[in-house]
Amino acid sequence: MEKRFVIRINGELIDVTEEVYKAYYSAGRQERTQLERDARNRLVHYDAWDTEKSVGAEAIASPDQRPEDIVVGGMSAEKLKSCLNKLSEEERELIHALFYLGETLSSLARRLEIPRKTLEGRRDKILRKLRIYFDAPRRRNGLN
Repeated sequence: MEKRFVIRINGELIDVTEEVYKAYYSAGRQERTQLERDARNRLVHYDAWDTEKSVGAEAIASPDQRPEDIVVGGMSAEKLKSCLNKLSEEERELIHALFYLGETLSSLARRLEIPRKTLEGRRDKILRKLRIYFDAPRRRNGLN
């Protein structure tokens, strides 16, 4: 009896050659491996920081940026890490999925089985909270 190779596309099983079968599942595994590697290395996709008012790619340093600005940016990264630790575990997981794993609001909403708008509201609330945590010392010192 000859071995049968099938792949599922839109819920329908399709007969394919062994070569197509292996290529199809190999590509999926490669993508999952890359996503896992990105998560381990804490890769941040700039487009995950896109909002209605700004584009995440604008956060990339320009070649003419001054060294002191780069140092301040590094300090800001440490401050951000400290602020993230003040969030609840659920809030950190949401931020991690959106900004570190690069998951979209739509896909995360589907995975969590909640409306996209609800998730968007939670994201915005968490970002406002982070902004408050991040700016707290400057406000105390009258620098804001």
